[in-house]
Amino acid sequence: MIRCNECRTRRSSYFLMLLHRELHKECRPCTCGGYHFPHRKGWPYCYSNPKAELRHALRRCESDEDVLDVLVDMAWETGVPSFEPCPF
Repeated sequence: MIRCNECRTRRSSYFLMLLHRELHKECRPCTCGGYHFPHRKGWPYCYSNPKAELRHALRRCESDEDVLDVLVDMAWETGVPSFEPCPF
């Protein structure tokens, strides 16, 4: 049995899994380049993951200052949540 990475349905042969992936475009594996193989979208090093840039900097053994710069850039891009005063 082969299991689809995205929807987790099972197919009994490789051919049926290829047919399933052709019919369901959302079930195709991600090939963004974060990994050297097709993978599920959102994995830690996948570029669709919001923390992927940080993980790639740590993988390249960047200096602490460079990693801090990446963290600051991520904070600027995502923004700081606004806090509302407590109603009590």
